[in-house]
Order: sequence, then structure tokens, then C-alpha cells
Amino acid sequence: MVKASALLALPVVFALSILTGGCRSAESCKISPGCQVMGLCSSVGGNCVAATAQDCQQSSGCKDFGFCGLSGNACVVASDADCKASTACKKENKCKANAAAKRCE
Repeated sequence: MVKASALLALPVVFALSILTGGCRSAESCKISPGCQVMGLCSSVGGNCVAATAQDCQQSSGCKDFGFCGLSGNACVVASDADCKASTACKKENKCKANAAAKRCE
């Protein structure tokens, strides 16, 4: 038999898992704002992460700011080519990758 106090705690645990990104399915990651903006389109260990170069390349972070490369589970500015293809290059002349600053300049 399950105690009533344990049942009362379930909504809190569920809410925390949603807020922290835990227990996310592959499908929920693909339709999330994190996927669209930052390439966090794959589910790994119940969290949405960037797991492939394609995750990064389809994101607005890639198109707008050059975050098209994959490093670990995150999208990063990996090359001058990433910057040159971005909106930041076309509109703000930020066309060169700065690896130390992790952005296009």
C-alpha cells in the first residue's frame, strides 16, 4: 500500500522534472524551443542536448549567430565558415570565429 504522503509528493516531483528538463522524450526535445534556438534536439539521459551536427545546423543559433558546430553536447562557433554563413556576418560584419570568446566577431 502506498502512503498518502508519497502520493502528495508526486506532483512536486513531476513539476521539478519538467522545470529541470528531466525525463524528456526524443519527440518532446525535437519540438521544444531549445531545439529550435540552441540545437538541443536529442534526448540523452532524459535531458535535451545537442547530440549531432545536424541538431546544431538546423537551429536559429546557427543561422543567426554561427553556432553550427558540435562540442560535447552543445552547439558552438567552430569555424570562420560558420560565421560567414550567419546573419551576424551579413548584418553586423561578424564574420570571423573567435574560439576563445566562443562567438563570431
